[in-house]
Parts: sequence; C-alpha cells; structure tokens
Amino acid sequence: MNEEKLPLKNEIKKSLVPQSPLKSLRTYQGDIEAVIGQKNISIASIAIAEERRREHNREEIPTPSLQVKNKLFLTIGSILLVGGCVVVGVFYYIRSHSTTLVQVRTETLINYSKEIIVPTKNTSREELIRLITQNKKYLDLPVNSILYLSPGTLTPDVQNVIDFIAPNAPTLFSRSLDPDYMIGIYAYDVDAPFILLTTSDYARTYSGVLKWEDGMVSDLGEIFSIPNQTVSTPYVFHDESIRNKDLRFIRDQNDKTILVYGFLDPHTLLITQNENVFTALLGKFITTKMVR
Repeated sequence: MNEEKLPLKNEIKKSLVPQSPLKSLRTYQGDIEAVIGQKNISIASIAIAEERRREHNREEIPTPSLQVKNKLFLTIGSILLVGGCVVVGVFYYIRSHSTTLVQVRTETLINYSKEIIVPTKNTSREELIRLITQNKKYLDLPVNSILYLSPGTLTPDVQNVIDFIAPNAPTLFSRSLDPDYMIGIYAYDVDAPFILLTTSDYARTYSGVLKWEDGMVSDLGEIFSIPNQTVSTPYVFHDESIRNKDLRFIRDQNDKTILVYGFLDPHTLLITQNENVFTALLGKFITTKMVR
C-alpha cells in the first residue's frame, strides 16, 4: 500500500516544482544556429544574402537617373551662362550710355548752350548757308543762349572756311587769321548769327577786313538776312564806338543796323547783326576769359 502511494506523491512534487524558463526561451541567435545546423548554411552565406536584400531595397527607392541629372545640370548651367551674359551686356550698355550722356564740351571762344554739327566737308556754299539760316529761323533756345554751329570733329582750316563763305574776302585778310574761330547763333531780341575770328596780327587783319567791306554784304547778306540793295544806293559802312570798342556798321533805309563788326580785343574779331548783339556777346566773351 505504501509503494502505491509513493509514485503518486513523487508526481505531485514534480508538478509543484517550477520549470526553468530557459528551455522555452527562443532567441534570434538560437534560430540562426538551428538553421545553420539543419540546412548546413554558413554565416558568410547569410551575410551575402542580407547584403543582396539591402541592395534590392535600395533599387526599389526611385532615384533620378544619370541622364536626368546631366540634363538638370546642363539646364542650370545654361541659365547661369545666359544670365551672366545679360548682366554683362546691361553693364556695358549703361556704361556706354552714361559716357554718351557725359560728353566733353568743345572748348570755344565763347561758352555756348547747345551744339549742333554743320558739316562743311563735301557741302556746297549754298547748302552751308541754308543750314545756318535754317537753324536761325527755327532756333528754340531761351533768350541770352548761344547755339554753336560746329563743323564736326575734323575742323576745317579757317582760311578754307573764309574762302568758302566769303569768296570776296581778300587773301590778305584770310591769311592773317589764326586757327581758332567760331560760328554760332545768339538768341536775343532777334536770333542773330555771329562769326568770331582770331588773329596774331591785328594790323594786317584790320587792314584786310577794311578791304573786304566792298564785298562783305554780298558774301554775308543771306546769312544775316540783309535785303538786296539797288546799285544806285549801295550800303556804306560807318564808324561807331560802344563800350570803348570801335565798330564798323551799316544800316538799312529805316536807320536800323543790319551788320556790324569790331574787335573784342586785339586778337578777336566779331561780325554780327547789330549793336545789342555785339554788346551781349562782348560780355559773354569777357566772362568766358575770366572763367578760364
């Protein structure tokens, strides 16, 4: 009876003893070892398989192809190149434009308000006179302003100019002149043309201009709008003194001065339309010399 009870008691004790958890615990390392043991797979094979799996996953991520990248870089490079060219072009355009706006003024015997080119090369005498009278007629400058009629960059010799506009002037007169001269229009009570000539030989120039008086009206009449005079009553020059300057002038039938000339100083001869213009230009001449 006792022997039958002992096995039962032993079974009860075994059931009451707690089982160790280590036998039921499964690990990743254990699984790997089991696979290796069952299928004879090496650790190197597992590492290779794992690397292939990772590469496969990377291939599934969409990435731009090399061709697309090249096109993108080419497009960006082209945009930068075109933009750089545009910037450089705009810079040089503004620079050149600014240079056109800041032009160096031509130094003349009297300061002027505006300059226009009146070419004398390959131009007939009639065309030159027409250009002068046209600018006088349509002068749009304010009162007390001067329009400089520039011959251009290639300034012709003064003797050629005198021979061109004053064919009746004696050679003695034209050869006595210095290179500097100025032709312009002064805006005053009338828009009056003027001619400024320079000389280093006052005596020869004065003697030459006196001899020119017989043909001066014929040469300059159209420029200064002098009416044609009949042979029976020709124009005659008279003497006059203004501001201590000796002048020679002619008047029309209404006793209005229509042409006057005189020396502003011993080196500068002025030919213009009347005494008022002569006096105004004398003041500008003095002011210009003082500034310089």
